Amino acid sequence: MEMSIVISVIVLLVIVTFMGVNTWRNSANNAGCLLNLVTIQKAARTYQDLYNLNAGEALSHTSFIGPGNLLEAEPVCPSDPSVPYNYLSTVPPTGTAYATCPFTPPHAPSPTQLAAW
Repeated sequence: MEMSIVISVIVLLVIVTFMGVNTWRNSANNAGCLLNLVTIQKAARTYQDLYNLNAGEALSHTSFIGPGNLLEAEPVCPSDPSVPYNYLSTVPPTGTAYATCPFTPPHAPSPTQLAAW
C-alpha cells in the first residue's frame, strides 16, 4: 500500500515536470519566432528606406534576404524549420508587420506582440 502511494507521487511529479518543460519549450519557440519576425521587419524597413519605397509599392522578401543582401539567410521557424514565414508582397503601412508566423498560438506571437514593434 505504502509503496503504491510512493510510486503514484513520483509519477505525478514526473508528469508535472514534463508539462513544465513543454510550456518552457513553447515559450522559447514563441520568443525565437518573435525575434525572427522583428529581424525581418527591420530588414524590410531598412530596404524601404534605402530605396525610398512608399507603402503599397511592390516588395519581395528576396530583394533583401539572401547572400549579399541585408539578411544573409532567411530566418526559419523554431518549431518547424520546413514551414516558411508568410510575407506580404508590398511595402506594409506603418504599424503593419511585413511577415507573419504560419503557426497559431501558443507558438505564434500575438497581434499585440507584433504591433509592439
